Amino acid sequence: MAFDDYVKVDATYTPDEIRVYPNPNYYLTEPCVVAAGSGALKAGQAMGQVTATGLLKPYDDAVAPADGTEKCVGLLSSDLDCTDFDKDGELLVKGVVHDDKLTGLDAAGKVDLGARTFNNVTVF
Repeated sequence: MAFDDYVKVDATYTPDEIRVYPNPNYYLTEPCVVAAGSGALKAGQAMGQVTATGLLKPYDDAVAPADGTEKCVGLLSSDLDCTDFDKDGELLVKGVVHDDKLTGLDAAGKVDLGARTFNNVTVF
């Protein structure tokens, strides 16, 4: 019997998601607020937290001057358009995700998350 035969598929899971496993018990998420001006973001976007405001913006290891977004704190769990307004979202802080579906997560960001990548899967 194949491994996939043992995995219970939940009705809300679609194969194009960043999650490897459909079971929500494999993931830890936190509510968050993403700052206006961040643009239209896709699920899997690496996020950093602005120290002064506590709002999230896309992670940028090379941001100058440092504002907090140079440290990756998690991945956006769903698409979110923050072009004009701050938006409530959900931040994935632990889980197993498809590496090729992530945006903006570099080697330093993986270190921030304590992540390991193998066979195109990132575990953090």
